[in-house]
Amino acid sequence: MWFLAIVLGALVVAVFRLTTRYHYGPRSRRLLAAEVAGSLLLGLGLSRWWLFVSATGVYLILAGLAVSVVVFILAALTTAEVLRKSRQRVFDERLFALQAQEQTLTAELNKANRMMQAEMRREEVAGSDARAQEGRLASDRQRIETWKHASGTARIRSLKIEEWEGEFRALDPAGLDARQTALEAERSGKPDPERVAQIEVLLALVNIAQDSVLMASPVPVVPEPGVRDLVRRRRELEGELAGVRAELGNWQRRLSDFLAKEIVLD
Repeated sequence: MWFLAIVLGALVVAVFRLTTRYHYGPRSRRLLAAEVAGSLLLGLGLSRWWLFVSATGVYLILAGLAVSVVVFILAALTTAEVLRKSRQRVFDERLFALQAQEQTLTAELNKANRMMQAEMRREEVAGSDARAQEGRLASDRQRIETWKHASGTARIRSLKIEEWEGEFRALDPAGLDARQTALEAERSGKPDPERVAQIEVLLALVNIAQDSVLMASPVPVVPEPGVRDLVRRRRELEGELAGVRAELGNWQRRLSDFLAKEIVLD
């Protein structure tokens, strides 16, 4: 009993949808007319050879008509929904394309944000390293000046410093590294204080020479976008994303309007 009530309720809803939701054009009317004929034949055939085999005469015809009505309602609803989806396809395809574009732009925006944060951290570290290096070089220069003017022998020590500077300028990076290693090894041997002071000055000169070589021959690197470029790119992406979302909202409203009104079928 409950099953019959559910079936009847579903049929009533289907009939209501077919009669109120759609306006049928020439093509859909021809399809429905063909389905009427097909439903009659199928309903009578099912009643005669399967559902109501023992029925005869008027009872068989009435049973066949009842089955035909059910078959027609189901077939007509299927046809109407297929035709509706065909009319709706332009909205679905555009919405799908816009949603894919939104996802792509969102991913690019997130990537730009990550790159910008990484670049800000990199510039902060690079600035910190540069300040630290400048501090070390300033300390080396001060050590050289202090040693040069000690003990009233500035003239002699100035000549030595000029000689060492010339020597270090003639060395390549590998030679400077080797000289630094040798000086550090000598210092670790704890020579007399005067020699320790001299070694400290020599190491300071080596450090300055290495920095000069590095500045004269920077290591080639692949240029990376700076923070300003990334901020500009992020603004462009935000503008594009806002435009896509506005268009997406517009097409969603158009689809809602299409579904809210009576749908004209071909």
